[in-house]
Amino acid sequence: MTEQAEYFCRVCGYIDKRMHPRWITHDNGIEATYDVCDSCGADSGADDDTLEAVRSRRQKWLTSGPAWSNTGFSNPPDDWNPVEQMKHIPPEWR
Repeated sequence: MTEQAEYFCRVCGYIDKRMHPRWITHDNGIEATYDVCDSCGADSGADDDTLEAVRSRRQKWLTSGPAWSNTGFSNPPDDWNPVEQMKHIPPEWR
């Protein structure tokens, strides 16, 4: 099996391939990288390992704004649109 990387955030759909993948699938299974999403602040492996956890974290993010999470280290892209990025969330994580 070829190693596959998951770069999208399961919570908000943000994709940034310049960063580390959030999940990696390989011969031994799937593992989280515990990378924190710049957009919503979700921690892969802690906030997005089950559909229930994803939906709960997403609801908290949406209720709070939604706001860009990583304000101390990065600014959102000029064209950042949280509603549009949520379209990147695969059906199994909605």
